[in-house]
Amino acid sequence: MHRVIEDNRLSGSLPDNWGQRPAFPALSLLALSGSGAGGQLPASWGAEGGFGALVELALARNGLEGPLPDDWASPDRFPKLVKL
Repeated sequence: MHRVIEDNRLSGSLPDNWGQRPAFPALSLLALSGSGAGGQLPASWGAEGGFGALVELALARNGLEGPLPDDWASPDRFPKLVKL
């Protein structure tokens, strides 16, 4: 499953609940580049099983700030991710 929400005029931060099970168990591509998102990356997206099938996460050209959340660092959080 793919979700492409690029180059839109969204505003605000990325939704915390997207990382909670079973929001997107089969999502392999999430493209949010240029979508107008701001703030920090949600720590909840690093919850175990939240994005277990995600292979690519595109976040370029947004107003995101801060480091990657600590919860994202565990190798089992995004087991298939090859492109960030």
